[in-house]
Amino acid sequence: MKIEGVCKLDFWGLPTGSAVLLKNREEGTYIDINTIELDFYGEKLIPNQFDKWGNPQFGGLAGKILIYKIRQKVHDGIIDNEYCAEVNYSYSLSNESTVEFIDRLPRINICQICNKKLPLSLENVDNINNIVVHDECTDEYYKLDMIDNIMSGVKTAFGYNTKWGGEALDNITYKVIPNEYCGDSCRICARQPWFIFRTPFGHLKIGWRKRVINITFMEDFKHFDMEIFKDENVTKWGDNTGERGIHAWGYEKYDEYLYKVIRLLKKENESVGNK
Repeated sequence: MKIEGVCKLDFWGLPTGSAVLLKNREEGTYIDINTIELDFYGEKLIPNQFDKWGNPQFGGLAGKILIYKIRQKVHDGIIDNEYCAEVNYSYSLSNESTVEFIDRLPRINICQICNKKLPLSLENVDNINNIVVHDECTDEYYKLDMIDNIMSGVKTAFGYNTKWGGEALDNITYKVIPNEYCGDSCRICARQPWFIFRTPFGHLKIGWRKRVINITFMEDFKHFDMEIFKDENVTKWGDNTGERGIHAWGYEKYDEYLYKVIRLLKKENESVGNK
C-alpha cells in the first residue's frame, strides 16, 4: 500500500512525521524505509536516520544543512518563512518494521551532509565538529553556513525576525558575486562568495576578506556619519559621502555595525516623517 501526501517541515528540518506520517499509518503497520521518497521543491532529500516506526528524520549536520536550505527558500522569495516549507512524500507500508537499531542514529560510515557512503580509507574525507564527512561536502557546508550568517545579519539589522520565521525580505534583494579578495583562486574564497544587497537605503556589498567581513556602503547608500565608528579600531574608509566601508572581525561585530547604521537611518526617517 503506497501512501502519498504533503507535509510541512518544522524549524529543525524534520518532516512532521509524528503529526502527519504516523497519522496516516494504520495500526500495526510500519513505514518501509526503503520506499521513502521526499521531494523538497524539486530536490530529493535523503534522511539520515529514522524513528522506530520508519518516520524519516534529519539529525546532526544533515538537519543543519536542511535548515540552511529552508532559509534560502525564504531569501529567494519561494516561501514566506521557515514554517511554510513543505515536502512531498511517498512511502509504502509494511507489516514488519524495516528499521534496524543502527538506522535510528546517524551512521558513522555515511556522510552526514550528502548521506552517501564514505570511502573505506581516510583519504578525501574531512570532519566538522568531529563528524566525518566527504572532503568536498565540507565546502558545501561552510558555504551554506556563511550564506546563512550573512543573510541573518542583514535581516537582523532591518528588523526582521531571523530565528523564528518572521517576514519575507520583500524590500531587500541580493545577487551573488565572486569573492573580491581572491576570487576562486583558493578553496576557502571559492566557498565564500560576496553579495550585493539592494535595500531601502541603497546598496550594500558584503563578503569575507580573509579573516574579516568587508562591509561596503556603496555610493548610492544613504548618507550617515562615519563617526559612529570612531571608537572601532579596525580598517575603515571613505568620508560621509560616496562609498564608505568598514571591516568587521567576525559575525558579532558584523551584526553590530549593520544594526548601528540601520538603526540610525531608521530614526532619521522617523524624525523626518514626524515633522
